[in-house]
Amino acid sequence: MRRTCMEKSEADMDADMLRSVLREERIRMSRFAAELARLKSLAATSQLESEVVEEGRINSLMRRVEGLQLEKGQIVLEIEREEEKLTNGLERKLAKIRGEKALLEQQIDREQSNRPAAACSTKDQNAKDESLEQLWKPLTNGDDVCVEECEDEGEVDDSILPDLAAEAAAEHYK
Repeated sequence: MRRTCMEKSEADMDADMLRSVLREERIRMSRFAAELARLKSLAATSQLESEVVEEGRINSLMRRVEGLQLEKGQIVLEIEREEEKLTNGLERKLAKIRGEKALLEQQIDREQSNRPAAACSTKDQNAKDESLEQLWKPLTNGDDVCVEECEDEGEVDDSILPDLAAEAAAEHYK
């Protein structure tokens, strides 16, 4: 549309007028070229800035991921240590209970060997149970928790338990 209007107006113009129109068009085109160059430069700068911002975000996220991985590793080690501690504690308690069981079984065997061989009745079984309870009470002073607490604190030596049991059995038979 602009072109057809220009062609109609140029038909009546002389050479000097055409040169001035040409000069104006060149100036106009050079302004467009400058504006185009400025916009291209602005687009390139904007793209570089966005890449820098994106790279900064990625680096920040990578540092965060590395920190989380370190924290995860520390937590895993802490959990393993805690599991090992619990396992060792349970193994110690199991060994203690097995020792106590063996001690009580020995005492029962000694009691049974001291008695004449008779048929084991419910009455005899009840007597054995009462005997075990009587033997157990001097060892714990009637408080199972106390022995466990003392052992946890390292105050009770497991090597003296058989001696205590023997003393309790001796007192029982006096």
